[in-house]
Amino acid sequence: LLQTDLTITSPAVSACGSVVSGSSLTIASGASLDVDTSCTYGTETWDIFGTSSTYTTSALANGNVDVQSGGLLVLSSITGSPNAFSINGTLTLSGSMEVI
Repeated sequence: LLQTDLTITSPAVSACGSVVSGSSLTIASGASLDVDTSCTYGTETWDIFGTSSTYTTSALANGNVDVQSGGLLVLSSITGSPNAFSINGTLTLSGSMEVI
């Protein structure tokens, strides 16, 4: 599978165990956000179709995440048990997303 060289994106932002946005976040054309899912930010309890479970999160976006055309969202370090990237809003994916 093709993997983008993040050094050619600008700005290239990485998130590991942190809040990436306190409000809406836009990843513009030419930019990237790399969320390292091996990191730990905290936990959240989600009710999915009536079943409540607690999940570990790797990073948090408080608000909408808009990946514009030409922008790139990367979920990296996917293993047998990656942590979730929590978005408390809407994900709009007009650009690209890679899971590596």
